[in-house]
Amino acid sequence: MTAAIQYDLDLATAPRAMDYLCGLVRPGSRVVIDMSAVSFLDCAGLSAILAAHRRAALGGGWVRLASLQKGPRRVIEVTRTTKLLADPDEVG
Repeated sequence: MTAAIQYDLDLATAPRAMDYLCGLVRPGSRVVIDMSAVSFLDCAGLSAILAAHRRAALGGGWVRLASLQKGPRRVIEVTRTTKLLADPDEVG
């Protein structure tokens, strides 16, 4: 399944993202999230994504992030969640 987030993910928008992702992700889901419109990601936004990943993983699924811009990609790298969240087709 594919999904898209069309806004920056920060403390103000994380609850909205959590609601959106919880509506999509079920245990066992395999979801690729298009992040091309997300230019900013902070720890609250990352937490919402990780919660969705944990939910999917309950049934052997996963959540992957595609089309990461430079800023969000750096957050993923610094938090060492690249292998967990990055789309394998985009990781060198």
